[in-house]
Amino acid sequence: MNKVGKMRKVSLLASAAAVAVGVAMIGTSAASAAPGTIPGHGLFDVPWEVLPGTYTTSGPVSADMPCIYGRAKVDGDGELNVLEFESTLEPATVTILLTDSRFTTAYCADWKRVSSVGSLDLGSLFGS
Repeated sequence: MNKVGKMRKVSLLASAAAVAVGVAMIGTSAASAAPGTIPGHGLFDVPWEVLPGTYTTSGPVSADMPCIYGRAKVDGDGELNVLEFESTLEPATVTILLTDSRFTTAYCADWKRVSSVGSLDLGSLFGS
């Protein structure tokens, strides 16, 4: 396969995966992550399943499919707003904020937290 054909294949696969991740962002999550690590495939609620912070991944788990990830926030009207959506064949870094509602990832190696962002005060979340 020539270089253009390979790029077209990656582009088509990325487009298909992007649709799948976009659909997943509007669903609910059954996955959970251990503190400091996010599995490379799943949908996670912030801050209940994923803590805010900066995370890195070594990139896609397969050379044929890009690592796809995104952050989203649910606004006051219940609408999901995509804040960041990326697709890469390289290692990646993302910063998940406390104000984010969702983090989704597909076809990526596990994400490792490299730093925290702000502080999580559960009392303020519950009005205490």
